[in-house]
Amino acid sequence: MDNAALAKYVGLAIKAGYVVFGIDNIKTLKNLKNTAVILCPSASENLKKNAVRLETEGCRLIRLDGISIDELIKTTNCKLLCVVNTELSKVIISL
Repeated sequence: MDNAALAKYVGLAIKAGYVVFGIDNIKTLKNLKNTAVILCPSASENLKKNAVRLETEGCRLIRLDGISIDELIKTTNCKLLCVVNTELSKVIISL
């Protein structure tokens, strides 16, 4: 996966308001079909289990390797995010 391209598209989604942060906020979404959920490698085991459960609701789980979400989008303490825009999600999944 190209980290620079992923950072670019996630940054675009954040600026456009198409990103939901955190497992509790993601669980409140009505429709998770065709969304991309990005999981940080430093996430806890409990969070990883909850993220895997989200896959059954139709989202695509992307597990990062070698880079954390914090490094990717220049933030602190972010372990899970969801891109809710269908078109941006398709592009991110195809990377």
